[in-house]
Amino acid sequence: MALWMLGCPASVVDVADPSTGGGSTSGTPETTGGPSSTDSSGAADTSTTGTSTGAESSSADACVDVEPVDNPEMYNCSLMEQDCPPCYKCTHPWDGGNETYPIGIGSVCVPYGDVGLYEPCSYGDAPGVDDCGAGSFCWSPDESTTDGYCIALCGEDYTCPEGSSCSAGGDGQVGCMPTCDPFDPACPDPIEECLMLNQWPTAQCIGGPSGLPATVGEECMGYCGEGLACVTADSYGPGCEFELCCTDLCDAEHPCSNPEQECAGECGEAPEGLSACTVPTPPDPTACPPEGAEPNYPWCSESAGCDELWGGGDDCVEVCFCDLECETPADCPTPATGNPTVECEPVIDGGSCVLSCANGETCPDGMYCDEGFYPGTCMWFIELEPGCTQG
Repeated sequence: MALWMLGCPASVVDVADPSTGGGSTSGTPETTGGPSSTDSSGAADTSTTGTSTGAESSSADACVDVEPVDNPEMYNCSLMEQDCPPCYKCTHPWDGGNETYPIGIGSVCVPYGDVGLYEPCSYGDAPGVDDCGAGSFCWSPDESTTDGYCIALCGEDYTCPEGSSCSAGGDGQVGCMPTCDPFDPACPDPIEECLMLNQWPTAQCIGGPSGLPATVGEECMGYCGEGLACVTADSYGPGCEFELCCTDLCDAEHPCSNPEQECAGECGEAPEGLSACTVPTPPDPTACPPEGAEPNYPWCSESAGCDELWGGGDDCVEVCFCDLECETPADCPTPATGNPTVECEPVIDGGSCVLSCANGETCPDGMYCDEGFYPGTCMWFIELEPGCTQG
């Protein structure tokens, strides 16, 4: 079963977006190494069986009879909240058959079994019934069989047990697919490959895709084979004769073999996890904070740094400041650098921390005392073009 899923993509290079045939995605690098690493949130979970928030019970007396539903309504139980009766799990109404995709067809409460994560499993005689434990289901990557191995269903905020990451699409989640090391691939099922698909930069064990380009410089349509990533021609550099080409994956221990390429993060730094070999490119000023920037007030721009921001700008510069809620100045962080006056500025729904330089105070490192858009306020100042000045 070909697994073409949209997840929580993350990229440190101009990696092709397979949903459009080009473009890029952005996020925080992460690398994992098979079913014994970290989840998509970075939190470790050493459990070996599925988990459930509402389905498990230690008493058989608490169990109730719930008939499996042949054609459930869309999402008649919650895969994440696991809100089925005791001794039941909420799962996909799937029978392992690859003709039926496991998302977008509803959900159903069925009795859970006792098979642990990554252990062999099989399906029963009703939709969704398998022998996997609570909070997990039987994943069948092989088109020729309905047998497979148990994987967890994604938890709250798409968290997963150690060694897996959540894969989901517009119709809902699939489950916690095993992560893997593309430089030393090992997956639960021999049919699977360790590929960089929609979970960039985390490689996952994927079963089904065939005929993916497997050579550096070969044309790609968003995906490449093991050890490779699909990037734009501009990112690839000389040697790519197409709009998109496959390039080598790399990390701190696996440098690029092409001397014209480098293994770098989005802002030119050494990658903390997986990256792709590309030619050096100027850092994006709206995504890359100044070197040695003030640590206690988050860097912000249109594409990085904080959940809510306020600011302004023109075609030449951008100024911004992260919105940190407060009721009094004591609620605001103390700057690690500079000596601005910390104020709690009233706004409609409360207050927002502000760093004032109106009386000649020194702004924190990397920030400027704004004179145009927010006079007398310390702001992050982003030059959209080198040498830009406000106004």
